[in-house]
Amino acid sequence: MKNHIFISICLIFLLFYSCGVDFSKNTVKETNISGKVIKKYLDTINHGEPTIICKENKYQMSRWERNSDLWDYLQIGDSVIKPSGTLILRVKKEDGSYKDYEYQR
Repeated sequence: MKNHIFISICLIFLLFYSCGVDFSKNTVKETNISGKVIKKYLDTINHGEPTIICKENKYQMSRWERNSDLWDYLQIGDSVIKPSGTLILRVKKEDGSYKDYEYQR
């Protein structure tokens, strides 16, 4: 009996966790990011989250930054573009060169 309750609780937890991850990914997919980076910093209040500011908008970069060189490649003055409906963030340099980064789960 106790094993059944434990297994049921674990399954319910996994169900809610997986829905939360998908919700987060869908939210990011529908978000539009566009602008020139004016500030880049590690947000110490938010566990060192890699963060950029484009005009008055603030974006957290950790989901794109995982297993990539995004944080080193991205510099103040670069443009960032992520159209709504995609999970690809493009970092464009002033000379026209660019790199694409895919959102990581």
